[in-house]
Amino acid sequence: MPNRATHQLPEITELQDGDLVYIVRDNSGTYTDHKMEALRIGPALREATVQLNSASVQGLGTEVQLVAAQGAGKHIIPQYVRAELSSVTTPYATNTTVYVGQAGAVGSSDRWSSFPIDSGSDVVNVVSGPDNDAYQMGPNAALAMKAAGNPTAGDGTLTVTVGYIVVE
Repeated sequence: MPNRATHQLPEITELQDGDLVYIVRDNSGTYTDHKMEALRIGPALREATVQLNSASVQGLGTEVQLVAAQGAGKHIIPQYVRAELSSVTTPYATNTTVYVGQAGAVGSSDRWSSFPIDSGSDVVNVVSGPDNDAYQMGPNAALAMKAAGNPTAGDGTLTVTVGYIVVE
């Protein structure tokens, strides 16, 4: 994306290798340009959203993928999870803790984080850190969610948004 001023950029721009960011500093009327490679600023924050109807929520004893694997040698690093229940008439019962972690290994003892789904409508849970002191996501692994078993006796829509970065 060479030779573009900030006002010429599209609303959302994905930084690429070789892109430069210019910082202009005013020092008492003397302006100095500083440039640095955009990717040294840090990886872009990405978001993915999954929406489940009540039948799918009641099947959460089986993993549901939140973010696909990003490719060989790349790691997904979760930053936050936002879970919202809506249109609930009857709250979900049993197995109402949902775990988030590496696909194929999500569970109560191996998870990045967790959130409850046993409340009424319009409840938002935001999780911004790991439940454990340290959590490892393997390279080229997907991020998924799963309950301990299938939730029962409930209805409503569950919308889960995960914010994440990708690093090599």
